[in-house]
Amino acid sequence: MAGYSVRAGTGWRETFWLGRRTDKWRADDFDIYLQIKLTGSDGADAALIEASTLNGRVTIVDPVSRRVEVNIAWTEIADLQARSCEFDFLLINKTTEARERSVTHTLTVLRGITQKDD
Repeated sequence: MAGYSVRAGTGWRETFWLGRRTDKWRADDFDIYLQIKLTGSDGADAALIEASTLNGRVTIVDPVSRRVEVNIAWTEIADLQARSCEFDFLLINKTTEARERSVTHTLTVLRGITQKDD
């Protein structure tokens, strides 16, 4: 488990390496999903944010080394307000539909201090 943080009112862009360095599978063989939920919530609870390779919020930047980038807009992060969340990655093979899941990570949304007057 790794911990990440983002300030409310800013976007969240993070790069992840999926799997182990010695793995031979490629990321472009999978559809990749990520859901951000409140920490400790039931797995059936509604996601606060959904990201995937299908909606463009998860991008495979290096399929061979299984490097993916998550890009969530600041407007979506602002909706979360200051709170503790968690997420993992669900990978579904495009051919076999076999499923893999990453470890759970934490995402802490910290309050933003400086505000821009409109």
